[in-house]
Amino acid sequence: MHAPFAIIKIQPYKNRGENVNIGLIFWRSLHDIDVRITNNLRKAKALDGNISLHVLKKLKDRIPDMVTTLEMFESIDMQHALISNLFPYIELSDPDGRITYQSEAEYERKVEMMMQSIVEPAKKKSANRTVDQTKLISDIKLTFDYYGWLGKRKQDIDKHMVVHKYPLDDSLDMTADFALMNGRLNVIEVMDFRAGLSAPKRNEVRSKALVYDFAKHLDNKGATGISVIAGALDNPDAKPYIKLLERYADDIFHYEAQGDLNLFMQKVSKAIDRPIIELPFGN
Repeated sequence: MHAPFAIIKIQPYKNRGENVNIGLIFWRSLHDIDVRITNNLRKAKALDGNISLHVLKKLKDRIPDMVTTLEMFESIDMQHALISNLFPYIELSDPDGRITYQSEAEYERKVEMMMQSIVEPAKKKSANRTVDQTKLISDIKLTFDYYGWLGKRKQDIDKHMVVHKYPLDDSLDMTADFALMNGRLNVIEVMDFRAGLSAPKRNEVRSKALVYDFAKHLDNKGATGISVIAGALDNPDAKPYIKLLERYADDIFHYEAQGDLNLFMQKVSKAIDRPIIELPFGN
């Protein structure tokens, strides 16, 4: 089963171009529209102090009620246009994205992950956590660059190179840490648990799972998901989150395990058909 979706944005002043994501709308069918609105609407209030938060929260019920009672609107595009006309203070992204699911539980899990990654206000991360995550990505990026594998532009993925911050969907601002192509898309996501498992870090894991799931449904070829993880081998609290990644990633490699790291580099080398230059990969 699949459900197309669009992002709900609040845009009180069209001429300013300022907007804030406040929710998501999922079309499970033309007569089953699921609207989710964040409980944290402070950014919307900051755009316009006259905005009624009560009215915004009621969109969860008002949109499905008004749209599904008008049976002449018999396509998602028509319903999408109707919503934009009925509620002029909101803006909808194009309903180009979709989630796939096999059960109600999986549907709820994916909806929650999307709310966390696309809608919910980002929580501030400590400087140490930011440095750790950035350092791990930088180390891997520098190694790819040393090997001559690192592309400079998105288009370099078609030249059998690895692309950093590869855009999967510009409208959703969804990118992969790294990506490469070998007949099908390979998405590489990096996670660093060495600074602990804060709430933002847990949300980040859910976001990575969403990236994998989104990439696998970009086209009919699917995608291969690869995780490089640090700080999880001796951290029992990380186990549930590793299990979550295992549902979506095809391969998981541990940064501190030299054997894993060698296998990861060999996998990338084989996928892009480029040789490995001897280099000590330090932690």
